[in-house]
Amino acid sequence: PRGLTVTLLGTQYGVLLLPAVALALTRGFPMTKTFCLRLPHWRSLLGAILIGLSASVGIAGLLLRLAPPPDSLLRELQEILQFGNQPAPLWKLWLLIAITPALCEETFFRGLMLSGLRRWGPWASIGLTALFFGLLHGSIYRFLPIFMLGVLLGYVVWKNGSLYCSILIHVLNNGLMATLIWSSGGTVMEVQSVPWSVILGALAITSLGVALIRSEERRVGK
Repeated sequence: PRGLTVTLLGTQYGVLLLPAVALALTRGFPMTKTFCLRLPHWRSLLGAILIGLSASVGIAGLLLRLAPPPDSLLRELQEILQFGNQPAPLWKLWLLIAITPALCEETFFRGLMLSGLRRWGPWASIGLTALFFGLLHGSIYRFLPIFMLGVLLGYVVWKNGSLYCSILIHVLNNGLMATLIWSSGGTVMEVQSVPWSVILGALAITSLGVALIRSEERRVGK
């Protein structure tokens, strides 16, 4: 657990966050424009909350229903995410699984990278950042749901020009997962058994959140 914690923190802060900020500072990039540091409208914040609480349930539940991974992978993934055979304290899970990745990964992917690619147009830049975002997590079973989440996060930032919304979505998405891991007490989470009603309801809530986000017409860099 200690080695995994050091590796996670080193990767997040040492490979993603600090180099991104250092590059922007040394090259003289405007920080507000590069990292999309605009305060969002309240509708976008509400939309981000709805997306953050529902997207992972809807996307992962749907994909795992259609192509369930082996139970051994689920057990291995859960042991990694709870930092050992038994769940770590909930505050530690939130810090390491929710807050740290949200801050570091969003700053790198939906901040520096998305801004750097914006001249290619919305879907090319959003798609490429989502592709690398999925590859970062290094699992063929996790790639598609993470890629789809990356597309959603990129769209949110492109639409309202605020990295704060994607960070909030990321925190809530991972925090919900961390809380489920902690509350499960070390048992394997039967994600394949999520009812269709829950999956469809979660997708509907996500769609409502996207609709609220779309009410802001500002684009990245404007």
